[in-house]
Amino acid sequence: MPRKGMRGVRAALVWISLTMTAATAGERTPAVLPSPQDLPVGQVGSLDELVHAYRAVGGTELDPGRIRWWEAMGNVKWAVLCARQAHDHLTGVRPSAELASLGRRICEPEWDLLELVQRSGSSPERVEGAGP
Repeated sequence: MPRKGMRGVRAALVWISLTMTAATAGERTPAVLPSPQDLPVGQVGSLDELVHAYRAVGGTELDPGRIRWWEAMGNVKWAVLCARQAHDHLTGVRPSAELASLGRRICEPEWDLLELVQRSGSSPERVEGAGP
């Protein structure tokens, strides 16, 4: 019998498997992968599909607002890490071409945050309290 916490992992894997099977079951596999805007959750489906699949295999109820909040915080964390890595290179603490290149990637989590806000239709007033 799987541990209680493993049910959610199993749900996500089943959901990914079913989504990928459905995407490739047609006569031809698409030559171009869908954009992250079309399939925002791991580029295999929508947030609603994930919540539904998770619930279908006996997982606890997921709050899409909390998921979006944590997605936003993950993007903020990545932006801060990129900035910190670039800072370490620029100040000579840890000179590295890799750290310098991460400084150029700060715009990626910024863009992801903007897309997240647009996708959710949220304003600061609506997402207040959606955190942990």
